[in-house]
Order: sequence, then C-alpha cells, then structure tokens
Amino acid sequence: MKNLLLFLPALLNRSLGHAWGPLLAAFFAFSFVASGPYVLNDLFDIEADRLHPTKRRRPFASVVLSILAGLVTALILVVTGFAFSLLVYAVVSVTYSGFLKNKPVLDVVVLAFMYTWRVYVGGWFPKHGFRPG
Repeated sequence: MKNLLLFLPALLNRSLGHAWGPLLAAFFAFSFVASGPYVLNDLFDIEADRLHPTKRRRPFASVVLSILAGLVTALILVVTGFAFSLLVYAVVSVTYSGFLKNKPVLDVVVLAFMYTWRVYVGGWFPKHGFRPG
C-alpha cells in the first residue's frame, strides 16, 4: 500500500496518463526491493516467532519454507527490484528524449530525477554493496 504513494504526484498534477508506464515499473521496483528485507526480517525473527501463539504458523517459523528458500527469495526480490529501477530509469530517459524535453518545468523535474537517481545509487553502493536495506 505504501508504494501507491508513487502515483500521488501524477494524480495531483493530472499527468497520470503520461506517466503510467514508468510509475507502474517504479511501483514494482519499490515493491520488490522493499519485500526482500521483509523476508529477511522474518528469518531474523524465526526463534521469537516459534514461541508466539499465532506467529509460529508463519512459513519460516513453522518450517514450511526453509531458511535457504528465504535467503534466495530475498536476493531475487532485491535484484529484480534493482532491474526494474533501471528499467524505470531507461523508460524515463527515452521518454524525456522523445517527449518531455519540450515540456517547460517538467523537463527540469525529469532531469533532476535522473541526476538525483545517479547520485543516490552512487552513494548507496559504497555503503551497502549488494546487501538490501
């Protein structure tokens, strides 16, 4: 539900029609990247969940899913999310070149996004490597 916030600016400025594709890709990118750490959180909480009256039925606590399955799932989710985020960047870049560069104000916002995304990613990897979170 939190990732629906991605659509808020486009809804408020009535530009959802132009931004639907990139926003949908961003929605999935954020969903996947955010889900990987949630899976890891469930792995970290296995022992406490096994002692809890209702949480003991969770897939990892009840051993329906193995720890290895959780680790692989978390990795796949994060990698898939990053792939989607690169797709979003590519779509935004192509959309900018073909259409948005001629739209006053919007062109500056899109360029700012593309530059800010580069700075963010450049700062994220030295600190985190390929680990989620």
